[in-house]
Amino acid sequence: MELGDYIRTRYIVEVAGVATAQYQDWQIDGIGTDSLQDKLEELALAWFTARRPLLGTNCLFSCMHYMNLSRNEQLAVYPGLAGQGGSDAIHPQYQVVRINTYTAVEILRSKVLRGSTNISGVIEGLSTRGRINDMAEFDNARLFESARYDAGPTGLTMDPHLRWLDESSPPPIYRFTQLEAAVVNPTFLTLRSRKTKICGVL
Repeated sequence: MELGDYIRTRYIVEVAGVATAQYQDWQIDGIGTDSLQDKLEELALAWFTARRPLLGTNCLFSCMHYMNLSRNEQLAVYPGLAGQGGSDAIHPQYQVVRINTYTAVEILRSKVLRGSTNISGVIEGLSTRGRINDMAEFDNARLFESARYDAGPTGLTMDPHLRWLDESSPPPIYRFTQLEAAVVNPTFLTLRSRKTKICGVL
């Protein structure tokens, strides 16, 4: 890992036994002095802390995969943390809260680039008939998607980015643009499928 590298973190959360995945792309702005293992464990804890109150106790953050997109480097950490939203019923893994992410306007493309991530396993008490009761409950998760991550002098400092395919430059070229904002969709979305590979598969 070096300054300026682009990395991807992929978070595996088991929702009532079904593995689901979310991911983020980042650019490294500060490396710190801790070991890579410690840095990633700290990042994983920070990510889950922002979401943990939303998830039922039958949701397990089983692992986080790290992949350096700028060089050949991979690692996995295994937090083994459960949600803390109580034992109330949860929405099934295919009923999700979506967080939409946005970059700055790209001048040559004349439009805003967008991405998204989905939260599975949200407790039912946070919504009524598929609509979120209090959007503020999701503020921490929303901010983690678009805000700068800074773990101090011993950990990582990173800016969240969106990876996108530049269709104007054959052969295919992937570019990165820093995220500027994140917005929570006020109603639950139903996906056709919501499962992924188990933690042991990188």
